[in-house]
Amino acid sequence: LGGQAIFVGLDSKCLHAFECGAQLDCIYFMCDYD
Repeated sequence: LGGQAIFVGLDSKCLHAFECGAQLDCIYFMCDYD
């Protein structure tokens, strides 16, 4: 993923991992529970 982290959910985003404190080259699946 070129040093980026992908967050998949209702609002998917691709960020440089160092900007958000995530691990490099990882995909995170986000769920919102009400």
